[in-house]
Amino acid sequence: FPVGRVSPPFADWFEATEKVDLSRAYDNEVYRVAADGRGMPIVAPHREKVEKGKAYWVKVTGALDYEAPVAVSTDWSGGLDFGLNLRELGMSIQNLSSTRSRTIRITQQDSENPPEGAPELAGPVPLAYMAAGTNEESQLVWMDFHPVLGLTRTLEPGETWHLQWGVQRLLFAAYDIQGANGAAYQSILNIQDAEDTLHIQVPVIAERGEIHRPNLPGGEGGPLSEALEFHHPNEGLWVGEVNITSISCPSYAATNPLPVRTPGTFRMLLHVGTNGAVQLLQRVYLAWEGPETNGQYRLYADETLLPPDSPDVKRLSSAVFPLMRPLLLNNTTGTGLTNQLTGRLVLAFDDPTNPFLHRYHPMFDNKDDAFKPFAGAVESRTVERSIALDFFDPAADELGSPFYGMNDACGTYRETLDGLRNERIQVQGVFKLQRVAQIGELAVSPAPAAPQPPTP
Repeated sequence: FPVGRVSPPFADWFEATEKVDLSRAYDNEVYRVAADGRGMPIVAPHREKVEKGKAYWVKVTGALDYEAPVAVSTDWSGGLDFGLNLRELGMSIQNLSSTRSRTIRITQQDSENPPEGAPELAGPVPLAYMAAGTNEESQLVWMDFHPVLGLTRTLEPGETWHLQWGVQRLLFAAYDIQGANGAAYQSILNIQDAEDTLHIQVPVIAERGEIHRPNLPGGEGGPLSEALEFHHPNEGLWVGEVNITSISCPSYAATNPLPVRTPGTFRMLLHVGTNGAVQLLQRVYLAWEGPETNGQYRLYADETLLPPDSPDVKRLSSAVFPLMRPLLLNNTTGTGLTNQLTGRLVLAFDDPTNPFLHRYHPMFDNKDDAFKPFAGAVESRTVERSIALDFFDPAADELGSPFYGMNDACGTYRETLDGLRNERIQVQGVFKLQRVAQIGELAVSPAPAAPQPPTP
């Protein structure tokens, strides 16, 4: 039984269940297992105590779902297993007694080294918990969980304490895998009462997709590299909004963008590959590929690549960007959604989506009187768009959130437009993104071949 350092009497331990009868004295069917395997009856349950690490035989009426006077349950059996993708999990702690209250304390301790053949111990699991904030609305916010200080609450008879736990993946310690079994971040939650008669342990485990393997036999690309494939933490499809809050005014003397009366809003799509490369998308398709039971969802940048027999296809697009191939963005100092991302988008003078080009108007079709296209930009202009995304560091009230940086991201959007008018136009605003699919592969059509010069 999960007994603490203080051994409680049998009568106290089983007082919250009717399935164990301790009122029959010498006829009690509760036995202490002796060293030789014999059963020693417990005849004085109010005096004899449940000892930690000792084995007992207990006769129960019906199926026994009772382990201790306090019941602990989690969303997944076996503890808090966040795996690679889960961000939050629930836990319930119930005082089963109908007569006495219990003060419960939760702390966290590091896991011991796992046995051979199990994933290596990469470090402790940084946790957060959801609690009422200090603002006037008392909204629920994520708070850092201190492993030593922990959480304490007094549960009245029959009361249940519901907790929501989140894993702070941004705070994972760096770790280099040494073997072929992978690695996991592991900890233990200790649930104890004030009298120290109770000690329930809940395992906590989380994994990360970004794997470092410099010490594996064969090195990078060696014989073990397939089993430990690299996955960037930000991989997947990110969808969000950009709010333009200021724009330059060439007619005024001011050169910096000026605030707008009403912000303009548009959708932005980004894809982060398995290796951390970021691409700006105009459109993307999420489609089911393969058999109904053993298939999987995939991402496509071009509708011509879609499986013809896919039973489920969804399309996302942004009208602010022209019909284009995915645009690779440059990261100033790393990979993924960090620091600054920059990209340059060129809308040619003869592009069908160019705002200066009209298919039928004779003054804006970039054709001569014989309706033959001009060789250059005569009635239209080439428009160049230089885009910069500067990602914010987490705000103070978001530091504990298990979402920020893993499934949420925000920052400053800047764009410079050349070609719309003689003067350069600058716009600025803020953006917020959410990861909607953790799929690192994006199917893209081959780039069209460059036109060949005519044969003389």
